[in-house]
Amino acid sequence: MSKRRKERRVPLMPYLPQNIMEDIFHKLSYIDRARSKLVCKEWNSIISSPKFMGNHLIVLDYNIREEISSFYTSSYSNLVNKKSSLSSMTLPVKENPEWCSCTRILGSYNGLVAISLNNKSILWNPLTKRHSSIPMTILDDDDGGSQLLYGLCYDGVKDEYSVVLWSNYQSPPVSPSNFNGEVTYETVDVSLYNFKDGSVKTMEIDYSSNMRLFHKSLYCRDMGKVICGLPHWVVELYDFRDPFVKNGILYFDLKDEKFKQMPRPYNDYGRDDKRLLGLATIDDENNLGCVFHDKVNTSLELWVMKEYGNSESWSNLFTIPYMNVTVNNRHKSIKYIDVLGFMPNGELLLYVNGKRLWIYDFQKGNCRAIKYKNIKFDLVITYQPKLISPPKPLKRLKNRRRRRQ
Repeated sequence: MSKRRKERRVPLMPYLPQNIMEDIFHKLSYIDRARSKLVCKEWNSIISSPKFMGNHLIVLDYNIREEISSFYTSSYSNLVNKKSSLSSMTLPVKENPEWCSCTRILGSYNGLVAISLNNKSILWNPLTKRHSSIPMTILDDDDGGSQLLYGLCYDGVKDEYSVVLWSNYQSPPVSPSNFNGEVTYETVDVSLYNFKDGSVKTMEIDYSSNMRLFHKSLYCRDMGKVICGLPHWVVELYDFRDPFVKNGILYFDLKDEKFKQMPRPYNDYGRDDKRLLGLATIDDENNLGCVFHDKVNTSLELWVMKEYGNSESWSNLFTIPYMNVTVNNRHKSIKYIDVLGFMPNGELLLYVNGKRLWIYDFQKGNCRAIKYKNIKFDLVITYQPKLISPPKPLKRLKNRRRRRQ
């Protein structure tokens, strides 16, 4: 009897340094990347690492005169290269996306981006080009007595994505500047759209009990910044029983299905020397940060919540001389600032006043603007590419099963 030769396992690829492996994987298509993740643990760890995918930006450019919306994307590493340009994005719609009505970015989380257009909401993975959609209508808040807030939510336990939509109506519209002492009641409609089952849950909230006023002019922007799977907004809260206009962080609690206030640093609302300017994303999508303007020291402070939801875990990460930011860019004031994260070379990426992108150099202590010809940064969000497919609505799956039977 002949002895069976022991089969010798030959490695699929000789050992190569990680940087060379990353260059090889970057040249592969997303299908080949997904297959490569199944080969071995080492390859899976390289492809799945945030460092390999890198942070990206998604830019919405809206032309008011022609009513045209255009989408662009770029990696953080390409922003530092002066020869690079933003890449145009093609949305997964049959119609021409440039002429879609009410085009909005609803948020981004876990490698997926939610976009609202043509009376539907699309959950889309720009890397794999796969998407799912549900019916959803967002009306323009052109009425002075109405306002909108919307944001993308993610339930990690159920693996469900949804969009929360806040519609606020008050009659007659008032603001703290012209408030005459009379209490104005308002009605808030909150709708929760689920991408998995296509359901819509509507909740009506009456704020007459606590006489709280949320006015349109006090919001920094309509879209919530998604952190830990929940959308967050910087708002100013006005209470008729309190002479101070309170500045804080509003978020939607998906578990309780309620809008709540997040504890923030400098919780003494009577102080006027510390003003909350915006939110920050540091390292990943699970660290909540905020930016303060110290009027006394004329500086910007970046605070990070190390443990989400724990008010005692706020920590001052660093301080930037405010004059270094404003003078170098010929701006007298910053009304709103959003920290988008760190660049590969350690510089800080800032989104200022909802119109401009700046890069702050810690070593030189100055800012430089990022400009592209014929492109305006009407809305900029962070995006972390991942090989994740959007969930397919259950209603479609049921219909397919019936057809097969």
